[in-house]
Amino acid sequence: MSSTGRRCRPADTRPSGKWLVVVAAGTTDEVSAVALDGAQVVRLTVDGADRVELAQRLRDLETDFTGVLSLLAEDRRPDPNTPCCGSA
Repeated sequence: MSSTGRRCRPADTRPSGKWLVVVAAGTTDEVSAVALDGAQVVRLTVDGADRVELAQRLRDLETDFTGVLSLLAEDRRPDPNTPCCGSA
């Protein structure tokens, strides 16, 4: 039994729609510029806000996002409350 393969052309994989990009204050988000090329981007900068404040800020945003890209884990600055650990 033989099988023949054929090359498939990938569909247009560029993201579209409206995306929420969450970044830490003082960091850059070049990744989102490349990863979300072609999409409408709404940026939310998190600056050490507590959970209640952050939840309110998220509620204040439009909620019809196609997706969310969080870059908070990229924050390598030391956490003032726990200097041995990063803010992420």
